[in-house]
Amino acid sequence: MRNKLTFVSCFGVLITFLVSNAITNARYINTWMVVLLFEVALICLLVIFLSLKIPSSLVKASDDNCYRLDGSRSRRRELRERNALVRIRLDLFAVLIIVALSGNLLYFLIDYYLIPLSIVSETVNAFTFNLDAWRDEISDRNLDRDYFNWSGLGQFGNSELQAQPHFVKASFPIIFGASIAWLICSLYFIRFAYGCTMSQYRQGIGLRCNEYLNVDIGRLQR
Repeated sequence: MRNKLTFVSCFGVLITFLVSNAITNARYINTWMVVLLFEVALICLLVIFLSLKIPSSLVKASDDNCYRLDGSRSRRRELRERNALVRIRLDLFAVLIIVALSGNLLYFLIDYYLIPLSIVSETVNAFTFNLDAWRDEISDRNLDRDYFNWSGLGQFGNSELQAQPHFVKASFPIIFGASIAWLICSLYFIRFAYGCTMSQYRQGIGLRCNEYLNVDIGRLQR
């Protein structure tokens, strides 16, 4: 699983970079750089947090592996256990990268094919529980005109213009539903991957423990 996650994450980073450069123009570059830097920082913090959540029993078992039967501490074994923990963190990093890539893909699909998220943000700012007042505010801010111009349909008549606020408002359930679905799927995937990673870590500790034990017994029998 570790090799597959690492390969997928690296491939996904490359594809996302190429796609983002292909479909975005200059006014999006600075925004995406900020978003990507924020995501990397957040992922690093989450990796540290998840590392701290490793069961204490596994931490103790890993530390016990560093000692020989005679009670002396082995630097070689300590290095192997430390490297195993580093691989666990890399696995968690790969998992979170995949989650971030899926979120970026959702952002691209909504922003590029459905409705620009800048218009969505302005529409949210204009929101009021009075739907008629909300519609008027959308029109006053020319958000309907901005959407129509973005859609590339050219000149429009009054009837088409009046229909745009309906579409802007109708986009909200789609965006909200897609966001909730992505959040639920991401949390399930992180939980599943974390469980698999901890299971592999536990198995690795056990295998190394048996290996160290056989080595120590062999030395004592000489």
